[in-house]
Amino acid sequence: MPVREIFVDRIEQECIPCGDIHDVLFTAFTVGVRRETQINGKFMQLPPCPVCGAVEFLVASPDDEPEYPSQGSFGHKHKLLVDKLHGQMVRAGRLLNELDPATLLNKEPTDETMQQWFPGGMKLQRPKKNDQQGGGQ
Repeated sequence: MPVREIFVDRIEQECIPCGDIHDVLFTAFTVGVRRETQINGKFMQLPPCPVCGAVEFLVASPDDEPEYPSQGSFGHKHKLLVDKLHGQMVRAGRLLNELDPATLLNKEPTDETMQQWFPGGMKLQRPKKNDQQGGGQ
């Protein structure tokens, strides 16, 4: 489910299976996913889509991930949004108790980086399939 926009208290997300666009409050999910005895602090499980019931995850960047290869692309910008959201959630204490917040903030983009790629606010539009750059070339 792509994050379309980050607000002060929620995200706007798009459900990939059904296309529904809806708001998810920060209080509806946490950083960290527990599966039996393992906990992953990079995952955020979103609540089920209210329309189709799909359950999806946002995944923050691994600590050793290299620079994104296509700077400015939809994938690059979405990764920045997810990493920023992850950092905000950790700082707000919205994480599983077993996780150490000090170990989870390694990939949060700086405010300067966010301003560079999102000068009008933390909003991302999915590119249209038929968009052409450079006057139809």
